[in-house]
Amino acid sequence: SLIGLCAHVTRKVAYATSKISTNLARNTGLHEPISMRCLPIIILLSGEWGERMTHKGGCHCGAVKFEIEAPADIEATECNCSICKQCGFLHLFVSRDNFQLLQGEESIATYTFNTGVAKHYFCKHCGVKSFYVPRSHPDGLSINVNCIDDATIASLQVTPFDGRNWE
Repeated sequence: SLIGLCAHVTRKVAYATSKISTNLARNTGLHEPISMRCLPIIILLSGEWGERMTHKGGCHCGAVKFEIEAPADIEATECNCSICKQCGFLHLFVSRDNFQLLQGEESIATYTFNTGVAKHYFCKHCGVKSFYVPRSHPDGLSINVNCIDDATIASLQVTPFDGRNWE
């Protein structure tokens, strides 16, 4: 919803402002509040807003490996629908352009149910679902944050989503 999007952007701006203010104070000795008129320019120049990096991940046995471009500070969604709850999936939605399967295409099996729109990909060998095509975002992918290497995750914020009562 538009209200949810505005709240999300407001949180990101507040977080970026706090982080930038701290860095400016540390690096320049400037301790005055940042003018809101200057904030977009400071964010743009600082690289704090929307900074992306490469994360690697895969299944438990290592047969399936992927990499994604996403922020170091990850905002994941925890859904309580029947399948997400049972497999402990923590969602990070990415565009297909920001995903690359490095190996294991031949090791992937697909599970569908209900409408068949969602394509639940899992490793044929260990059974882990590292990523899938969600019904809510069929043009993108949902990556299981639990399958991303911890070394590249600076922070993780998890927001609950009531998928059980979504529709």
